[in-house]
Amino acid sequence: MTKKNKIILGLTILVVIVGVVAFWPKEEEINKIVDSPVVVPDRIITDYGSDTGAKEISLSEEQYSEVYLIKDLRDKVPINRTYFLIDFDYGVNKFIVKYKDTNKGVAEFEKWLVDTGYNVISKEYFQIK
Repeated sequence: MTKKNKIILGLTILVVIVGVVAFWPKEEEINKIVDSPVVVPDRIITDYGSDTGAKEISLSEEQYSEVYLIKDLRDKVPINRTYFLIDFDYGVNKFIVKYKDTNKGVAEFEKWLVDTGYNVISKEYFQIK
């Protein structure tokens, strides 16, 4: 191998290494996932009768918020985060939470619930695996 070929090979390897380092994703870019809180819309209460024979039940504001958030979260699953995964099991009517890292997963899941407003949903709707 001639001296010219060695120089070209060395420069090529150097350019490849610099390119890989320059375009490698940074730690902040990988873990930076922003969640916005869910806003529960106002209820519209009407006074019209039903002829279906169904019993009309009026929900409290807390019950309405919980039902709305359960439906909203069900529409968004599966959710795959850094340390946990959420899916919905229609057979048991519960959200299945799987921790990828138990220590960090519990803390991140609890923080995520508060940040997004899903902490209104009762803990009985979550099944931890």
